[in-house]
Amino acid sequence: MAKDPAFLFYSNDFLSGTFTMSDEQVGKYIRLLCLQHQKYELSEKDMLNICKSYDEDIYCKFTVIAGKYFNERLRNEAERRKAYSLS
Repeated sequence: MAKDPAFLFYSNDFLSGTFTMSDEQVGKYIRLLCLQHQKYELSEKDMLNICKSYDEDIYCKFTVIAGKYFNERLRNEAERRKAYSLS
């Protein structure tokens, strides 16, 4: 089966979760989410490539395990969608 080209995007949750971010931070955050969807998890290099430097408002949206970053909500939604597609 080919990689799923999309993920569910909950606009209300996104807006409320990014309300205090600047437009620049929101742009970086959405790019990180898209990259995570493509790669499953992100490296520190990926994070810095997009953010250019540590940004607490963005980094706090990601969990880090063994040096790999991922947004838990995106991972859960992608896994739910995959399970639904297989059923």
